[in-house]
Amino acid sequence: MRSPRGARAALLTAAVVCAATVVLLTLPAPLLACPSCVSAADQQVQEGFFWGLVFMMVTPWVVVGGIGGGLYMAVRRERREAVEEFLRSEAELSPRTGSSRADIG
Repeated sequence: MRSPRGARAALLTAAVVCAATVVLLTLPAPLLACPSCVSAADQQVQEGFFWGLVFMMVTPWVVVGGIGGGLYMAVRRERREAVEEFLRSEAELSPRTGSSRADIG
């Protein structure tokens, strides 16, 4: 069971969060924009801001995807080389009759 002191603290926290939410929702919309975007009345400047933001948002995904893709390809290459090495060793161990253990299955 919660102590009266803990209940009072939880109620105070909830009240502060609600008050902050009300204050933020009642602010005028221009306050939510950055000064550069608000002052950019020219259409070309606004498009420049738009494309700049798009590239900044996409860049981390491209970098992470490139690193992930490189790691994936390295693992695939290592696995392929391991399989090829295994098949070569199997071919060396098999009798010279023309059949190998790989051909039996």
